[in-house]
Amino acid sequence: MNLKKRALFYISVKAAIWDKHNRFLILKSLSKSKYFCGRYDLPGGTIDFDEINTDFQKIIRREIREECGPIKYKLRLDPVSLAKYRYSFEHERLYILFEAKHLAGQIKISDEHTEFKWIKLTPKNIKKLFHPALRQLLSNYVKWNKIKL
Repeated sequence: MNLKKRALFYISVKAAIWDKHNRFLILKSLSKSKYFCGRYDLPGGTIDFDEINTDFQKIIRREIREECGPIKYKLRLDPVSLAKYRYSFEHERLYILFEAKHLAGQIKISDEHTEFKWIKLTPKNIKKLFHPALRQLLSNYVKWNKIKL
């Protein structure tokens, strides 16, 4: 029997947060960030070991609160995109994207990011602003959900 080596994945949940003007929230990573090195990121992060039995929605809510502050939003409960990426310094990473509509509250970023912006999402912005891992996640999001950019 031929046994193949299986991929081992870290899993991260991310949020595509839209405002009432149809703009998309992005967070600028620290220049010393292990993953995105000064590029733009989405709210979210890695699932913690003690969260293995926690619903994805509860995990993404924790991440949004940690990275954006106590904002009000409506979260779509099913994932809207997936992507996988292999970093040179760790196991593969599986990204799961959720969608949310910002309702109220000021964004208060954590110390993981240096600034935030609300932008119109365009193919050019996806290519220019994001790391390849998030480019794939956002490209799948646009394609799978038939979003008109």
